[in-house]
Amino acid sequence: MERAPPWCSRQRLRTVRLPRKSCERAVVSAHRRSVLAFFFHFSMDVTTTHPEKLRKYYALLGDRALELHESEKTQKKKRHPRHIIDMSTCFNVHRHYEGKLKYCIAVMTPDETFFLKDETDIATDEWFDCLISVLIPSRALHLGRPVLASEFFEYAWDVTIVSHPKLKKPMPNPDKIPNMCKKEPSWMGFQRLCFYPHTIILCKKGIEPAGLKDLHPSCIPPFRQNDFTELSRKYIATFGCQEKYFMMRMGRASPSGTAEIWALCENEEVASEIHDCLNKIIERESEKKKKIVNG
Repeated sequence: MERAPPWCSRQRLRTVRLPRKSCERAVVSAHRRSVLAFFFHFSMDVTTTHPEKLRKYYALLGDRALELHESEKTQKKKRHPRHIIDMSTCFNVHRHYEGKLKYCIAVMTPDETFFLKDETDIATDEWFDCLISVLIPSRALHLGRPVLASEFFEYAWDVTIVSHPKLKKPMPNPDKIPNMCKKEPSWMGFQRLCFYPHTIILCKKGIEPAGLKDLHPSCIPPFRQNDFTELSRKYIATFGCQEKYFMMRMGRASPSGTAEIWALCENEEVASEIHDCLNKIIERESEKKKKIVNG
């Protein structure tokens, strides 16, 4: 049996007493069990229609996996869970806003995205803390390297990079700025658009966190160097959203030169949310810099 190295040990969480409803909720060590609302977004090209399922499952969080059972009764009968999410290979876990669930948690595996929500925002926050307390040591043990909270994205979305956005009202382009897909054809198709406080990352589908030998020296993002593309914010001349699309326009100083990147989102609400989140990050980081400069 694998033994965790000292740098991936975690503290024991205190027991949290909550009202007893459909099931008993308690946080002991990194284990948690509860009835949660789950929204499954199976990550495929968002131009393809797919069934959206909003269901309640009995969730059981262990040292390495999140199990989703039909009910507490089926779990106690030791029936096989409907879904098992291996936390050690998760792409990312972050706080998220989803149209149906509103405030929730996004659990991204290499190929799928799960949105989960408890009965209250406070309980959902507690679930997020528990998921992170399992995710960090399980990834560290799996990869055999230290894992820091800073390597996880603050936000991430499933999008499709397109060469010809199908808009009802095309955006004016008097300077005839080319689409990035003409310069970088490999970018076209399904991607994950991810935000750090300091930069923007486009990640390929189906990737897993990597070990030390395959990482960039900064270890951020935590993937093999040919699995992602960094879009430094300093090169973004402007950005916006229109209909179901989020757009970024790269300036002349960027490594690829001036070009537009169009990301097709699941709906208009998601496109608007991406725009708002990027605005919020830029404003927040600008305020931090001002405080540092002003002492």
